[in-house]
Parts: sequence; C-alpha cells; structure tokens
Amino acid sequence: MTAFNRYLSIRIPELGIEVGGAQRYQGRKVVRPLKITATCSLSAESTPNDAQVTIYNLSEQSAKKIFQNDKTAEIWAGYSPEGDEENIGLMFLGKIKNITSSVQGVDRVWVIDIGDGAQAYKGASVVDKSDKGDLEKSAKLAADAMKNQYGIETGTIKLGKKITTGKTITYNGDYSRDVLDDVCLSTDSKWNITHGILNVTPKNEVVKDTGLVLTPQTGLIGYPKITDDGVEIETIVIPNVRPDMAITVQARYGSGTYQINQIDMQLSNSDGDHKFTMRYKNMDDKKTISPTQTGRQSNVNC
Repeated sequence: MTAFNRYLSIRIPELGIEVGGAQRYQGRKVVRPLKITATCSLSAESTPNDAQVTIYNLSEQSAKKIFQNDKTAEIWAGYSPEGDEENIGLMFLGKIKNITSSVQGVDRVWVIDIGDGAQAYKGASVVDKSDKGDLEKSAKLAADAMKNQYGIETGTIKLGKKITTGKTITYNGDYSRDVLDDVCLSTDSKWNITHGILNVTPKNEVVKDTGLVLTPQTGLIGYPKITDDGVEIETIVIPNVRPDMAITVQARYGSGTYQINQIDMQLSNSDGDHKFTMRYKNMDDKKTISPTQTGRQSNVNC
C-alpha cells in the first residue's frame, strides 16, 4: 500500500474533531494531513488495553483545546484509495490518560496515551451481596459497578459453569476486577474490556465469529509463524476485528478456525505501511497459548 492509500486519524467524539487522515492528490499538488502514528495493543486478557498516538506539528493552542485527560478518544485506520471503496474502521477506543509534548529537531511532537477500561479496572468497586452465592449474580454486580461508576457497557455475561455456593457472598467495597477474577477462576471463564465493553464468557468460547476467511488474496501476509507465546500472523489492517473473536485462516501452513488472543498494531499515515499482527490459539485447545500466570486463587468456597 502506498502512502496515498493509508488512512489514520484520532477522533474526539465529544468535540466532533478529527486529526489526521490520508494523503491526497489535488491536481498536481499533494495535500498532506498532519503526520500521525499510533501503536495499539488489544488482548483477550483482563488487563487494560493501551494505545499511544503521536502527532507532529499540531499547534499548542489546538492541542490543548482538543486533547484533555479523561476525554474519550477513538483511533480509526485503514485504507482510503481515491476512486475506490474505503476500508476504514475503529481500531481503538478509550480515555485519554496522559498528554506530553516535546521538540524533536524542527518538529513539535505530541504524544497521547489512551487506556481502554483502565479507570474501571483500577477503581470500580462492589458494595452489594449475592444471595445464595450465585456467581453469575456476582459477575453482574461487578459489571453494574463498572457501568455505574465508569461508564463501561455490559456485553455478554455467560459463565463456563453455573455455580451457587449456597451462602450469601457480601461485598464491602471489593474491586470489581477481583470479583470477576474470583468468579472466572471458579467457573472456567474469562473476562476482558475491549472498546469500553465488558464481556464475561466461557474460556473456550468466543464473543463473536468474525466470519472472515484470511487468505493471501484477502490480506494474509506471509505464513503463520510459531513463536514462544503462540501462533502469529501478519495481515493488512482489518477493521472491526477484536480479541476473543473467531477467525478462519487458509494458508499453506496452519489452516483452521482460531480464537484471537492478541492484536498489535503499528499505524502511520506517512512513513512505512500499517502493520497488523494477530496471535491466536486453536479453538479446540483447552489451554491458552500464552496464559497469564498470576498465582491468584479464588476466595469462593465451592
């Protein structure tokens, strides 16, 4: 893809403002938007997702007006060839955590750090009780706390096992993340927040099937690679694909339908090409390729 195909922007929905875009020809003249790069990391694990956007030569007055801590920010990317159908989508959504600026040579550089669900992960707490020790209700109480306190929407709440301890569980300011960790550990489930939506699902079930079939003709670059922490593929940017979704890969080596564990993106509307990397596990495998070993034990007696 050439620089004139690649699109990248950061949007602040509350203000209706977009910074970035794609390079265009206007007659013989090249119209260039502000140079912008971004790195995004999305994981099926419960720890918050992070992104960082770098913007070159935005005026200080505009930067201070547009970018403020705790505002919702969206990263959009893809390909926008002139005269052809665009393939652009939402890559990352979260709250601005930090803004810094520096001078690098002749450039004024702004760096915007964005977290997806980070505030809810750190601060949401539960003050309530689960009658009869119903762990599904416990998960819903944690989800409600995240929504009421930090605006995290509730997606799917489905546990791998239905467990009721028979004894009321009382929560006195317990962190939602700890409640969810305990519930998931006891019920063979997992949870994560992606794009401001909390999902709790059985370990070996996906939130959604993307319906995509990746081949060299539809965006697969090279062959699947076995690494120390999983199977990895590189593709063109695929909008609207998230961790914990299913995707089908058809390649000379490593064909099948898989559960996406991790997506890493390096995006630019100016230098080099977009880089989109996915790691995944076999849908039939009961072990994750790269599990997080926290050593945590459930405090729920079952």
